Amino acid sequence: MEKGRILLALTGIHPGRWRELLSAEREVVLEPDGASDPSITYAVVWKQRPNLLSSLPNLRAVFSIGAGVDHIFADPTLPDVPIVKVVADNLTQYMTEYVVWRVLDHHRQGMLYRSQQQKKIWHEPPQRPAGDISVGIMGLGTLGRAAASVLLSLGFALNGWSRSERPMEGVST
Repeated sequence: MEKGRILLALTGIHPGRWRELLSAEREVVLEPDGASDPSITYAVVWKQRPNLLSSLPNLRAVFSIGAGVDHIFADPTLPDVPIVKVVADNLTQYMTEYVVWRVLDHHRQGMLYRSQQQKKIWHEPPQRPAGDISVGIMGLGTLGRAAASVLLSLGFALNGWSRSERPMEGVST
């Protein structure tokens, strides 16, 4: 049986490295060349254009190159095929580090200190304890829960939101 082709449709992302990695196993076609191509059985996407996936008559699965899949489900013509998302250990760790860094930078007024540093001045503003600060986590999936766990350990008051019910101890939903 002949292997199907892979459609690569990445909005805002250069496809070079993805094409290189995927072409070791199958022929890779870039969008828009692959639209409506019956030989395409898999689509690797990021923020694909609407109706693209429904134009592929033999599509077997859709792969999101990021942890999120909202861009896939936003397509009202999405065919009934499996959706696969990336959740790698290092992605969760990197995203958690980034979220915690941004929260701490904001909480400890990093922008003010950087501005003062450029001006060679030092005026320490009042500091508030982490427990006085409410942080919102928009999405309590794998990535959101990991970031929430670290922020909770630092004492922040957390509010979380998720499309589906996902209670988490210490997080108001």
